[in-house]
Amino acid sequence: IIRTRITNLSGTYQGYNVSTDNIEAGSALGRGLDDYPITYLKVGYAPYVFHLPHFMGLDKKGHTLLLGKNGKPVSANSNNVKKFYIDPSPKFEYGLGNTLQYGNWSLEVFARGVVGQKIFNNTLLNIESLSRLPGNNVTVETLTSGIKDKKVIISDRDLENASYLRLDNISLSYNFQHVKSLQSLSVYITANNLFVITPYRGLDPELQTADDDAVSYIDATFGATGFYPKTRSFSFGVNVSF
Repeated sequence: IIRTRITNLSGTYQGYNVSTDNIEAGSALGRGLDDYPITYLKVGYAPYVFHLPHFMGLDKKGHTLLLGKNGKPVSANSNNVKKFYIDPSPKFEYGLGNTLQYGNWSLEVFARGVVGQKIFNNTLLNIESLSRLPGNNVTVETLTSGIKDKKVIISDRDLENASYLRLDNISLSYNFQHVKSLQSLSVYITANNLFVITPYRGLDPELQTADDDAVSYIDATFGATGFYPKTRSFSFGVNVSF
């Protein structure tokens, strides 16, 4: 179980006392967004806590509605939009490993995952917006979602559940018995990163940063250069002892 909280944001700089309870940490990216902060280092909260309005659906014209301070849906352009602090960090991490043997066969399995993690899917926020048309690609869902906003609207709609279970490694081996002139002989086949189960719609729920300008829990991989997805590998081998 993971519990991290910021308790203090104060210190000294060149002899001056510096103190605050709130520091901007990460921003949403995209058309019409000029350094739009959405994550913060805030006293009393986990690092990179989100501060976002709650998505309440669409009006009759297909424009986004957000939860207002009066508890009712209001226009996304209203000054009465209410924002909430949302902790994106996992509630706990886990790992599962086991070795099964039957006769000369041996099967080793290791899986791991996290529960309760959230990631802001900045990539889909942009490519699922009609503001990209014409001239840019969009998803099929963009044309069927009913959203007709002329600009990107930031809300918790794009803060997705990124819990996952990943099968990190599985290895199957066979040990030959009583091989002449050999102490032991075995063959094996191994697969790494065989699959991941997650409701997250992005490329990978583990890849939380896109490049040097991105921060944890904001997936802006559409414009990244320092990004390489996890690879899936298979290997076959023979172990021999004389």
